[in-house]
Amino acid sequence: MAWSFRISPDLALFGVSRLDPAEEQALQTSPLRRYLAEDVRRKSPARAAAEAVERIHGDTHDFVLHFDVDVIAGFQATNLPAASGLQLDELRHAFEVFVTQKHLAAIEVAGYNPTKDPDGSAAASIVDFIAGILSVRREKMQETAAAAAASAAAAKPAPVPVDGAIKPDGDASALPVAPPPAPGDAWSSDTLDANEQREPPESLDQSASETPGETEDSHS
Repeated sequence: MAWSFRISPDLALFGVSRLDPAEEQALQTSPLRRYLAEDVRRKSPARAAAEAVERIHGDTHDFVLHFDVDVIAGFQATNLPAASGLQLDELRHAFEVFVTQKHLAAIEVAGYNPTKDPDGSAAASIVDFIAGILSVRREKMQETAAAAAASAAAAKPAPVPVDGAIKPDGDASALPVAPPPAPGDAWSSDTLDANEQREPPESLDQSASETPGETEDSHS
């Protein structure tokens, strides 16, 4: 059956080991990035994965990781098993790059056929694989959060001295409390002005305050 489709350039095929003739023809004129299994091995899974993330702008935009299990070499619990796909260890190195991206929005798992997995061993291998890579993501996110917290703590301003005491930033309760004024010590700017008006300046000649006609002899 003939078919056609339009593909966004922000998509990538990763680890594919075979393409149908119709798929190959469509991809020849498509901007979609392709990383065939043999190319992944040649570049190394981690390097190829990092390049794929950059090409689809996954380092700056959210993206979805669609994991079709028929990409696994020799995986039989699928309708289209591939003998020349990627080994689980190769996939693990690539997925460790994918899942540690902060813009990873979701992981889809597809292609598993339970009727071809009577003892559940294939399902168990997929569950273990997903659990392992998600634990890597968790560790990476914890490291990132710890680094951000340390950076924020280093950028926090130092405590500000207040009246000889150190006031922890943002802690108003730690401000020093002034002792209550002793009797006669309380004053304000108003009382200070009034005192200044009542008291003569020290430089005023005391003779100006003497009664006219009075001299030192008159007091003797």
